Amino acid sequence: MAARKEQAYKQTAQGQQSAMDVLVAYMKRNPKAVYADAQAACLEAGYKVYPIMWGRAQVMLGRVTARPKGTRSAAGVTTVKRSPGRPRREPLASEAGERRVVLPISGPDDLATWQRIIEGLNEGRKVALQYDGQNWLLAML
Repeated sequence: MAARKEQAYKQTAQGQQSAMDVLVAYMKRNPKAVYADAQAACLEAGYKVYPIMWGRAQVMLGRVTARPKGTRSAAGVTTVKRSPGRPRREPLASEAGERRVVLPISGPDDLATWQRIIEGLNEGRKVALQYDGQNWLLAML
């Protein structure tokens, strides 16, 4: 077996034949072959075949299409998954923008109202947004 591997290495070094060439030739002769059959045939010829080589050979023969590099199977979305409960290192840009709320204060009465709401929130009370049919209101609960 060692002599066979050495011979395969010498052939590859001389540019005659590689494991990929043997695999592609086998796949052309046997279009319905599965990976295990191709792997056994290549191993018999003295070549080691890996699953990635099988996939690349299928792309080379036009049996399957390859996705562009860097894309994922979920519609090209590349997101970093974190374990549950683990906080982000920094907030997302969209979240940071949503945290800031500009409150309309048109006079001293509005200022006093907003100040009472903020004091209530600081004390632990809850505020609900209610619609009375015409206007939106903040109600202390």
